[in-house]
Amino acid sequence: MFRRILVPVELSDKDLRAVEAARSLARANDEGDTEVALLHVIETLDLPFEELEDFYGKLESRAAAVLNELSAALAQDGIDVVQRIAFGSRVPEILAHAEETGAELIILVTRPVDPADPGAAWSGIAYQVSILASPSVLLLK
Repeated sequence: MFRRILVPVELSDKDLRAVEAARSLARANDEGDTEVALLHVIETLDLPFEELEDFYGKLESRAAAVLNELSAALAQDGIDVVQRIAFGSRVPEILAHAEETGAELIILVTRPVDPADPGAAWSGIAYQVSILASPSVLLLK
């Protein structure tokens, strides 16, 4: 069973599905030592960070509030939760965090591929992570 699960969150309703999947997997672990890491990446602009520090600060505060809510739901089930807010580009930050923490599974929510426009999904964050990540990746549609 997976002991270290990474759930990148984008602060939308879709996050609940990924957190619920992590919760189910953590509860299924007979040893009860599963850690769920919630990661939100604030995409930075190509400007000096200091010039937008107030803007990034507001985004960080909002992200922290949502991560606290999601964490509370997991913690009440006795699941160990780690929160992290990173700044940068989403895909590289998700991959780096997975590597640094020894994540064994990454859970992402993606939209279904439209057969009329299959190319649109291939450029998405979930698809990129699923191809590039070392650990297993669970994509929820």
